[in-house]
Amino acid sequence: MLGYILRPEGAQSAAVDQLLDALAQALGAEGVALGGGVQSAGQGPGCRAEMRLRLLGSGEERVISQPLGSGAEGCRLDSGALELAVEAMSRRLPAARLVILNKFGKQEAAGRGVRPLVAHAMVLGLPVLLSVSPEVLDEFRSFAGGLAEAVAPEGAEAWCRGAMAAA
Repeated sequence: MLGYILRPEGAQSAAVDQLLDALAQALGAEGVALGGGVQSAGQGPGCRAEMRLRLLGSGEERVISQPLGSGAEGCRLDSGALELAVEAMSRRLPAARLVILNKFGKQEAAGRGVRPLVAHAMVLGLPVLLSVSPEVLDEFRSFAGGLAEAVAPEGAEAWCRGAMAAA
């Protein structure tokens, strides 16, 4: 099962990160074995804050951004750091009952980022919940091949519980 929450554009996008983080914390506190990773608040001002990924199952935090100068306008994502985080998350998949992932974005649309992790989890029969950026929704749907189900933010917990029961 593959569920996705469509990320709102702009500042509201952070609310989805907070929702996924809170959901992972609540399920983890109940003893649910989780895989994947959620974005956590980094240190630094505004758009220069570090991008951090908390690996579910271990609680380890990884910085996945690279510091750019104050005038830089390029992508801050450190794709090498993300790939290392994906490797670490992949190793934990066999012990998981549910996978929660921060985002299917530009990296994933290009075949990189967490995309291989999503495919691996699905091969293992694990339910996966993630968010999808609107600008890559078509690429996500193509990747999912009709297997993805839209999930309303307020229904995310119920979807996770139902998906785990059905798996």
